[in-house]
Formats: sequence, structure tokens, C-alpha cells
Amino acid sequence: MRELLAVVICAVVGVGLAWGRYAMSVRGEVNDFSYEKTIGLDKDVAVAAQVAAANAKQPEVEVVDGAIYNFGSMDKGETRSHRFVIRNVGEGVLRLKLLSTSCKCTLSKFNEATVQPGESIDVDLEWKSQDYLDSFSQNATLQTNDPDHRNLELRVMGAVVVAIRPNPEFVAVGTFQVANGFDASVDIYGHKSDSLEVVSWTWNGGALPEGLAIVTEPIAADDPVRQSDESIRSGVRVHLVGSVGLPIGPLGGKLQLSTEPPAPEPIEVSVSGLGVGPITVDTHRRVPYDSENNLVYLGQIGSGQTKDVEISLMVRGDNNQEIEVTIDSAEISPSSHLRAEILPKQALGNVVRVPLKLTIDGAAGSISRLGPSREEFGKIVIRTNDPSTPVIELYVKFAVTF
Repeated sequence: MRELLAVVICAVVGVGLAWGRYAMSVRGEVNDFSYEKTIGLDKDVAVAAQVAAANAKQPEVEVVDGAIYNFGSMDKGETRSHRFVIRNVGEGVLRLKLLSTSCKCTLSKFNEATVQPGESIDVDLEWKSQDYLDSFSQNATLQTNDPDHRNLELRVMGAVVVAIRPNPEFVAVGTFQVANGFDASVDIYGHKSDSLEVVSWTWNGGALPEGLAIVTEPIAADDPVRQSDESIRSGVRVHLVGSVGLPIGPLGGKLQLSTEPPAPEPIEVSVSGLGVGPITVDTHRRVPYDSENNLVYLGQIGSGQTKDVEISLMVRGDNNQEIEVTIDSAEISPSSHLRAEILPKQALGNVVRVPLKLTIDGAAGSISRLGPSREEFGKIVIRTNDPSTPVIELYVKFAVTF
């Protein structure tokens, strides 16, 4: 019995010593961002500790004017900042510590802070835009000792826009009758200027081709476009007008616009379309033909060889018998390797067929006109006496190899 009693006494003494050493090791440590835990206490003591904690004076965090700031719009590459005011409306001391920020957002000169009851602190949030975004959002998260708001998120949001931008950036005219012309438009929006103007324009870096014209008009404040987007402070509607008599064939290029005030980046609008009329190309399936680009593929031949291919121009309409077709030899490119000849026309019921012989001459040496851009194909210009279709631009894809 004595031996058992001795063992019990030793065990009690050992536990007491261990508890004493633990208490000495943690003396003076305080965790301001979490609740105290009641470990190793009996039930009554644990309840008493919880009641005491509930009755203790607690901080309460409040963000004056809200924790979300909408900045409206800003430019690409621009840096902005906003000052959040954080107030302690509780009775205990409020402690704040930076927990995290998004990749494009920083808290200026802030890592942690203490705010007394009734006092406030300024927190500056800074961010930079790098891309155009209709919905831009960045945030910073603070850790607090407010038991009801352990994490406080400060957020900025808005849109990153170009100060001056076109809409759309690509104009698809589509298929149009050259006898009718067309009118396509692009809007230029000003997000910072109240009096935007388009002052000049070029086509592929030069003058507008014959048959194209530019007409501009201001976009009124009551226009549905501006009514639906309050960030547009002014605007110009640019009409690209194709007159009657444009060439049959593809229409394509880049329209460059200059504005006042100047745009931060060049304004460039791609334009594409296809002019059609009473005269169409028919290759009779002898060679591939791309009708959207009025492009004939004649294939490849070796140096010193020659290749002839006959295709047709099919003329429809009431006066098709009177239409005359000629080749503009000065507009054949490259004239060293490419030739075209009009053969006698034939009447096929209500359609007139005009045979067109195309020749690749390999005697001039190797050359590649395989594209892919239109400027890298061969070209034949055909002229007619029809006022609605005075010009037909036929593109030729071919190559002469060694």
C-alpha cells in the first residue's frame, strides 16, 4: 500500500512540475488575432473564462464610405490610388495587419497598425492597369482582432479603357453590288475629351483609292451608343462610302485615322468586302477559284516552261451584248511572267461568254506569287464600257520554280 501511495505522489509532483515549466515558457505571450483557449481547466473555470472574454471590451472595425471603391474608368498603364479610412467604433484596441494583396495592388507604407477606440487610420491602396478590361478589380486583405471581422477586404473596381478607341476595329462590308456602292461606318469614342474630332485619314498609309470617300459626323449625346455607356464623353461616326463603279473583286485595306486630341495609340481599322456585279468569273473547274477574293490559282511550272489556261467572264443583263471588255496591259503584274488575252465573245442564250486566256511564262526565271497577302499575288486589271462595272481586278496565284 505504501508503494502505491508513493507512486501516486510522484505522478502528481511530476505533472505539477511539467505544468509549471510550461507556464514559465509562455509567460507574457499574447495572441491579439485569436481567442484564448481553455485547455486543461475544469468545466466551471472554462465557462468562467468564456464569460469573461465575452464581457471584455472588444474592438469593432468600420470602413468610412465603404470597403469597395469604384473608380469609374482609367487608361491602360495608368497608376491610381485611393485612401480608405478605417475607424475603430468599438471599445477595445483595434489591431490591423496586412495579410495579402492582389498582384497589381499595393498598400502604400502599411504593414500593421494599432487603432485606439474612437480613432481612425488612413490606408492608401495603389494599383496599376496593364491591360484593357471592361471589369477591373484589385484588393488588399487585412487581418484584424475584431471578433466579427477577422479579415477585412479593401477592394477597388472599374474599367480600363483607351482614352480614344474605335468600335469596331474590323469593318466587314460583306458582298456588295458595285452598281449600288455601300456605306459602312465605325465609331470613334473619346473617354476623356468632350470635343473629339477626326482630322485626317489614310488608306494603307496613302491616299484613299478611287471610289472610296470618308464622311464624318459627331455622335450626339442622345445617341443610343452614348446612352448605354456613360464613360463615352464624345464621339465621331466615320462613314466609309463606296461609290458606284468600284472594281469587281475584293475590297481590303487598313484605314488609319488621326484625331484631335491625339490618340495614345494609332487608330487602325481593318476593312474587307467583295464587290460583285453583272460580270462574274467562271473557271469551268479547270483551275481552283476563290470567289471571295476573285483569285485564280494557276499552279506552279518549272523555269523555261509555259502554261495556258482559258477561263471565262460571264456577262448578264439586258445590255450584255453591248458590253466591251479589254485588258489594261499597263496594270498586269508581274508583266514579265503573266499575260492575259481576250478571245472572241460568244452568246449563250441570255448570257454572253467572254473567253479569257491566262498565260504563265517561265522564260523570265523563277518567281513566287503564292501569297498569302493580296499584294503578293499576280494581278490583272480588266476594263469594260459598263458604267456600273468599269473595272474588274482579277488576282492570280502562281509560281515559277527552278
